[in-house]
Amino acid sequence: KSVANQDLWRVLAELREKHTLTTHWVKAHAGHPENERCDEMAFAEAAKF
Repeated sequence: KSVANQDLWRVLAELREKHTLTTHWVKAHAGHPENERCDEMAFAEAAKF
């Protein structure tokens, strides 16, 4: 099965070699403040296209 956005995953892998990265899963659209902020930022950036 092909991986979507392979170019972006490669960039992320390179950045992980230079920086400490911690990820946490949070349920989407559940009122989590940081998740809501990320949604707002993503929609604002997408609207530019």
